[in-house]
Amino acid sequence: MKLVVDKDIPYFDTFIKDIDYYPSFEILKYKDSEFSSTILKDADALFIRSTTTIKDDSLEDSNIRFIASATSGYNHICKSVLEWNCNEKKCFIASGCNSFAVVNYILSCVGYLIAQNKFSKSNSVGIIGFGSIGTLLAETLDNLAIKNFFFDPYVLNSLNPKKKKSLEDILDCDLVTIHASYSRDGDYPSHRLLGKHNLLNASLKTLINSSRGEIIDEKFISEQNYFDYIADVWIDEPDCDEKLVEKALLSTPHIAGYSNQAKHQGTKSVICEFAKFFGFKNNLLEREKNIKFVKNEKLFEEDFKVNNFPCKFMKSLFDIETCSNEFKNSFLMRKMSFDMLRESFNFVDDFSCYKLNKSSKNDNNLLKKFLPMEKIN
Repeated sequence: MKLVVDKDIPYFDTFIKDIDYYPSFEILKYKDSEFSSTILKDADALFIRSTTTIKDDSLEDSNIRFIASATSGYNHICKSVLEWNCNEKKCFIASGCNSFAVVNYILSCVGYLIAQNKFSKSNSVGIIGFGSIGTLLAETLDNLAIKNFFFDPYVLNSLNPKKKKSLEDILDCDLVTIHASYSRDGDYPSHRLLGKHNLLNASLKTLINSSRGEIIDEKFISEQNYFDYIADVWIDEPDCDEKLVEKALLSTPHIAGYSNQAKHQGTKSVICEFAKFFGFKNNLLEREKNIKFVKNEKLFEEDFKVNNFPCKFMKSLFDIETCSNEFKNSFLMRKMSFDMLRESFNFVDDFSCYKLNKSSKNDNNLLKKFLPMEKIN
């Protein structure tokens, strides 16, 4: 069996060996720039990232029966292939694999804003899009006792009191963060969802976009001075608008989903689905979780008492201010390529893998509720 694999899918070589049939696999690694129908000759399965575009004719004259994307998005795959879902052909997207990583990014932003006196515990957070990331963010904010609301037109007949009736309502929250999928058509297209038409008279103080650059009107954002803008995604990546990169309060090179845990989960899930589709026995589900322990619980608890938020802990996981400064300097001043800066980013450990030491006598319920690993025996 021949597998064609993006060479930059992390941990692939580690997880594929957990399949019993592994010794018989022929694995061909490729670079994005080398992808073509030629390398798919005689291949049975294709493993890609969001940087590989699959069009209607990409798989012509190939024997590919299984295609998997080790990332949570799907805009890089044409509709006809996305609809593969039968015994003969399967398309699998690692949806939600980066949810904790993106929430980790948002919490790092919140910690920075609190340190800059731009956000407080009494402020509210508005979430646009209530999918896997939006719901996890809301749950985490609840655990931190931070008031939050959401707007998602696809969430119908919800009795959730936190659901706002309109987009305009959610834009009156102090901090608004975008987690909507991108679309140009359908019942609720999100292309340029936010712009002068609804932001000019909104009350928000900060807007965070870690979803898609095309969801907002970048020209308006770069010219307005009503609220702060934090961005991880940009229109026309890798050729981003330099003016907006410079103007944004914090700018990062599309790395919000880059954590060790997200990459582990993404790769593990696509290989699990591959094994399931072809009926291969494997030991993937037997792998133990990589658990880390909070090193300084006293400092962690004091941070909660002073800031009502784990500012220092989140900064220790991901220093978003330093990341932004380095990106702006490298991209704007040194003219380094966006793709190079993105690829050179070192994966972080997100908060999902941390728990208190077994010997801990800490009885801070807020702290325990915040760490997901504390809920696992």
